Amino acid sequence: MEHDRFRHPVSIFVGLGFPAEIHGVSEAYTWLNEWPPSKRNPTHAIALNACKAALAGEIDAETARTALVACARRANLLAPDTGTIVGANRPTQSTLYRRPVAAKGSFARGGEIVPYAIGRGTLSDRDNFTR
Repeated sequence: MEHDRFRHPVSIFVGLGFPAEIHGVSEAYTWLNEWPPSKRNPTHAIALNACKAALAGEIDAETARTALVACARRANLLAPDTGTIVGANRPTQSTLYRRPVAAKGSFARGGEIVPYAIGRGTLSDRDNFTR
C-alpha cells in the first residue's frame, strides 16, 4: 500500500519522550487511535477523521499528514527533525566563552572570583563589584 505513505515521515515523541517516526496513514491512524480518551481534543478528532478518509481513498496521504502534524504540535508531541537536533549541538560564538559567576560568599573582580574573606577591601568596596 504505497499510496498511504507520507513523502516525509512525521517525528513524534512517544513513551518517555523518545522520538519515533510515523511513515504512513495506517501508522498515524493506529497512533491516534491509541490516545487516551481524556487527552483527545478537536484537533485529534480532525486528524483521526483525516486518516480514516485517507485510508478509504477519499483524500490523499499528505492531507492526512498535515492534520497529524497539527495534532502532534497542539499536544506538544511533535519532535524536531534529526538535522535540527544535530545542528543544535554545535557550539556557537556566544557559547564558546561564559563569564564566571560569583558564588554566594564571593564576588567577581576583573574576571576572577574572589571569596569575601580573601578579598581586600571594605564592605563598600565589595558592593562596587558585580555579583
